[in-house]
Amino acid sequence: MAIVTWFALVLRLPTMFKQVDIPGWKRKEAFDFFLKFENPTYGFTVEIDITRNFHERKREKSLTAALVHLVTCGVNEVPEFKQRIVNGRVIEWDVIHPSYTVQGPNEQVCFTKSVFHPELHGFKASFLESIEVAKVRGTMFDKNQTMEDVFYLSIIPWIHFAAMTHPIKHSPPDSVPRMAIGKCVEHADGRVTVPLNIQVHHALIDAIHAARFFEAVQTLAK
Repeated sequence: MAIVTWFALVLRLPTMFKQVDIPGWKRKEAFDFFLKFENPTYGFTVEIDITRNFHERKREKSLTAALVHLVTCGVNEVPEFKQRIVNGRVIEWDVIHPSYTVQGPNEQVCFTKSVFHPELHGFKASFLESIEVAKVRGTMFDKNQTMEDVFYLSIIPWIHFAAMTHPIKHSPPDSVPRMAIGKCVEHADGRVTVPLNIQVHHALIDAIHAARFFEAVQTLAK
């Protein structure tokens, strides 16, 4: 695959990415095919076993941070989950960060973003700070927040769901993966699981790539 490296400083974007050479791309045919669909997104919901460290994280009140970090690590393991359609081009970010929902004043949904760090202890500080800022911000969105190098994550600790769909605009193409983490459940056999839902753009991500993502998340969780 031929690529061209672009620097964020030049384009005023926060991190580095590569531009995919679409004419020489191995999935050009699939990209062109699915890009024409009125609704080119699809999704899966998979139960992730998080038994290891669950009770410790819960006692430390770091369970949510650990789950968001786990999912973000999985995203950054699979190149296709870091690709985006931008103005007719396909780009692949070096690093993807989580943009997620926070319960604000009067049950208002607020959006915020944390900077990814490969280690949980490094990520947790950014995560906790972002939540506190979002809660007192008073608006749904942070106008200063960059949104190009992210995936969207809904944190839904009240519902243990089996499936979920996400609102999405299709014109112009919105290829940012949507994900959701649900309520953790402790089973009679001692296992603890959490539902993890994804909704992705088929022009970029096939089922095999989705499987690699879920496998990466489960492997990291264990």
